[in-house]
Parts: sequence; structure tokens; C-alpha cells
Amino acid sequence: MRKMLIVIILAIILIIITMKFLESKSTAHSNLIKSDDEFLFFIISDPHFISKKAHDNGKAFNSFIMSGDKLVQYTYDFINAIKENVIEKKPSFILVAGDLTCNGLKESHLDLSKKFKEIEKEGTSIFVIPGNHDIMNGNSMYFYKDKSLNSQSITKESFTKIYADYGYNDAISLDKESLSYLVAPTEKKWLLMIDSTNDYPDVGGSIKTSTLYWIEKCSKLAENNNASLIAVMHHNLIHHSKIINKDYTICNSEECLEVFHKCNIDVVLTGHIHLQDIKSHNYGDKILYDIATSCLVVYPHQYGEIQYLPNKGYNYRTQKLDMEKYAFMNKINDEALINFEKYSEEFFKRNCCKNQKTCIGDLEELSEEQKNEVFSVVSEINKRYFSGFRNEALDDLLDTKGFNLLKNLPPCNIRNYVMAILNDERTNNNLLFIPENN
Repeated sequence: MRKMLIVIILAIILIIITMKFLESKSTAHSNLIKSDDEFLFFIISDPHFISKKAHDNGKAFNSFIMSGDKLVQYTYDFINAIKENVIEKKPSFILVAGDLTCNGLKESHLDLSKKFKEIEKEGTSIFVIPGNHDIMNGNSMYFYKDKSLNSQSITKESFTKIYADYGYNDAISLDKESLSYLVAPTEKKWLLMIDSTNDYPDVGGSIKTSTLYWIEKCSKLAENNNASLIAVMHHNLIHHSKIINKDYTICNSEECLEVFHKCNIDVVLTGHIHLQDIKSHNYGDKILYDIATSCLVVYPHQYGEIQYLPNKGYNYRTQKLDMEKYAFMNKINDEALINFEKYSEEFFKRNCCKNQKTCIGDLEELSEEQKNEVFSVVSEINKRYFSGFRNEALDDLLDTKGFNLLKNLPPCNIRNYVMAILNDERTNNNLLFIPENN
């Protein structure tokens, strides 16, 4: 009897300590959201921020921009536009799913953290995780005049110090083997911020076995406090493309899916692949959704908004940045921003579709005119694909001369790529309702 009494007393003490710990460690930026309250939050992926100290907007920097697929010259403007949306919509918190910086430069991290501080002053909280670009990046550099000068990237320890106020100081639990952490901005929904880029600076990712054990412990802690987990990670948990998935989906996906289902995680928010795409995985009567939100600095320049409805579920939708309105309201005299929709589309077709253009150029069976016809339709399909539209949303392109030429080609990379897009499982990846406890 005495032993039983001691066990009961110890259990009560443990519960009291846990609750006090949660009270002290729950987000310092705002009051804990009650379990019966609705709340809105944003999910942003791959902002690839670059400090103005990193370049002089000269020849080397402009060559760097034209060699890639990202409009990094406007990263300050994109973050400022996010801030204006925060003022308007008042989200409770913002999640940033890795690749915070363009190339891991310390100045970029420091300046981005300052921008985050400005945003948090508007009444929201920000929680971040690293991506493969952020830490120990061998391509960390400055761009001055016609030279690209290598510079040392930050370490894991520096990352947690720079972003201490954006998750790490508020953590209920920190994983000892990675930069993963658990935070509780609401009573009912806790955030499992997972570091999936463990072998910096490799492009591919995984979740360590030790981190999976830690995730199970986090799940138990949440369950004991009548809460459930939303997971956030840079790399994808599920394949978002049949053609392109190497180094985008974590290499131990099956093992992780088993653990996530065991932990009753039904929403995982990811990035990295730069596609707007939603995939799901069934495990008995459970469904887990992996929502990959597209890259902020690549067309169509959007982020995700999620409205949580207690005892009902999640409403997910994308929100496209209105950079033309931003330029007008802030009296910015930049022709690219003033006509941003056209400028961004043209940049996307020229830079993001250059691999497709090269493949089409190698098709000896087509004339130059036919190649142009094929590229015209392929670039438009690719634009919609990155924007989250598949299947029926592409029907108007199927009767074009370019598509008919492509369809009748023998099997090749470009044909396989387009046909995979046309056979995707979801038409619109920009809207989704996820019922609670599906």
C-alpha cells in the first residue's frame, strides 16, 4: 500500500513539473492559444534570402541570378510583402521550412533574423528549421563587381544562436542528435520542427534513428497533455514526383512513415522540391498528408495559409504574393516589380525551363519551328505544374500543335516528364481540407 502511495505521489509530481515546464517554455512571443480557439498560421518554404551586404548588384551577382531559377535579388521585397500580409491577416505564427538563405552566408542569416524581428513586432511568432542551403554551405560567397568570392558558411551552433528567438529558446524539447525541436504555441496543436538535413551540406536528407526515437517521446508527451503534433521539415516525406524525387524525398521515408503514423501525425509540411504539391499516405484507416509548399522566390511566389478549426480540421490554401500591389503601395519605382507577373513568368520560362528547352533542342526529328511549338506548350505546362495544377487544369493545352507533336514522340525524358504531370493524382494542389482525426 505504501509503495502504491509513493508511486501515485511521484506521478502527481511528474505531471505538475511537466505542466509547469510547458507553461514556462510555451512560446514567449504570445499567449498560449486555447484548445477551443480557431487560429491561422502561415507556412513559408525556401525563401533563399540573401543579404544586401553579400553583393553590389554588379556583373558577378547578375550572372549568378541568370544562372539559376530564383529571383533572389528581390528577397527583401518578398519578406516585406509577407510582413504586410501578416499585418492584414494576423496569423498566430509562421513556420519557415528550411533554405532560409541563398547560400548559407552569415550576413544573410543575420539580416534575415532582423527581418523576422520586424515581423514578430506585428504580433506573430516565427519558428524555423534549417535546409540544405543554410549550414556549412561550400558555395557561400560574396559577389562584387565581376568576382565571386568564397566565404565561410555558418555552423550548426551558429544557426541555433542566430535563430534562438525563432524556435530554439521556446522549445519544450531539443533533439540531442540534430537541430530538431518541439514547441507548443497552442494547447491542442504542438509543432514538431524536424531537421531533415543531417549531413550538411548534402542536398539529400534523412531523419536519424535517434531522432525518430525522440519523435516518439515527443508524441507521448503531447498525448499526455491532450495535444497532437504537426510536423515541419525541409525535405519531403513522400514522393511528390514520379520523375524527380532523388535527394528531395528523405531516403528513409518508409521507416519515417511508420513512426509518423504510430505518433498519429496527420499533417507534415515540407518544401525543398519547389513544387506546389500535396500527397497522402494511407495506413489502415489513417491518412497522412505531406503538403509541399512551393519556393517563395520561384514563380508563382506563394506560401501556405492554414486555418485550424477545433474538432473539425485544417483548411489549407496557398496565397500568392501580390508584388505589383506591394510596389504601388510602397511607391517603388522598379519596372520588374511594377510589372511583376509578366516579369516573373518570363524569368521562369527562360530559367526554370531551360533543361526542358535543352532536351527539346536535342530532338533531331523536329524542325526548329516544331521545337518552338513544343517548348511553348511544355513551358506553360511546367508553369502550371509548379503552381500546383494538374490533370483537368491542363486540358486546354492538350489540343495544341505543340502537345500533339510531343505526344507522338518516341519515349524520351521530356515526353516522360510531361506525361507524369498529366497522370498526377490531384488536380488542384492549392486547396485542401483535412478532417481532424482522419
